[in-house]
Amino acid sequence: MNRRSRMVRAALAFGVLAVLALLLVRLADHIYAWRVEQRYAEWEASVERDADGVRTGFEPFKAGEGAVGILFVHGFAGSPSLYRYFVPYFAEHGFACRAIRLPGFGETVDRAAEVRRADWVRAVRSAALEMRAEHETVWIVAHSLGGTVALRALQADAALADGLVLLAPLLEVSDARSPILEPEEWFAVGEFLVAESDVLESIFPIDAHDPRVREKEERDLFIPLDLYSELFALLDDLDAGPADVDIPVMMVLSKRDKIVDSDAAEAWFTALTNEANRLLVVEPAGHVLPLDTGWDSLLTEIKDYVVNHARNRDTQTGRRY
Repeated sequence: MNRRSRMVRAALAFGVLAVLALLLVRLADHIYAWRVEQRYAEWEASVERDADGVRTGFEPFKAGEGAVGILFVHGFAGSPSLYRYFVPYFAEHGFACRAIRLPGFGETVDRAAEVRRADWVRAVRSAALEMRAEHETVWIVAHSLGGTVALRALQADAALADGLVLLAPLLEVSDARSPILEPEEWFAVGEFLVAESDVLESIFPIDAHDPRVREKEERDLFIPLDLYSELFALLDDLDAGPADVDIPVMMVLSKRDKIVDSDAAEAWFTALTNEANRLLVVEPAGHVLPLDTGWDSLLTEIKDYVVNHARNRDTQTGRRY
């Protein structure tokens, strides 16, 4: 057999192997899609929903009265109940509090798949404007993806809030659970491998050190691929806009966070120019700061910061607090 014949046979063999590999990938994709569909149906049967199709426990809520309004924004796959300790505490200390639900979360996967990042930004902007019409001063307290959304809303309208508290903000996804490739690269690989399925089931536990938080599942376990795409696109949008935020910003981070890149968040924070800004690094909490170990101490820290800087800002603008 001459060299040319060997090369042709090798090319044919490689082609056959490539086709077989592709067929195996598609078969695995089909099995995965079928299994996720089955598991989602089982999970959905255990979930209670209201008349609007929103999962019980994901309802927005409000409490308190006062000149200063605080808008609370949850993160990816989360719910307003993330702030079940925060809202009553701040209401008792004279603040008007409102915890909203971001579109797509707490909804069926079919409805969630229709949500786009602009819907998240619009929800935060609308709620902030409503609070602005009712209160002399408005602050936003936002966790994880909620922080990304709040920052994007402020890029479009800097007058939405007088102050901002960012709890483990999602400025970059952590690579703690993404060996070899970056998280966005793994997502791109996943989109190819599960082309037949448009839903992903979360395989990671809640990133919290308190076992009670880990055991109580208060998040959406099945997320449309489209929502992940919107998350990464939102990060790109944020990078394309102005970086500075000319209002008091308090950022709270955990160095043990496995969800967001705390170093990237801290680097973003150090580039801000407002002298009133404050960075707080807590231990030993994980990503779910409003519920995890040390949440009670965190309440006092945030309240004192908001009180001090709301008062200072009102003095400068002639408002009373």
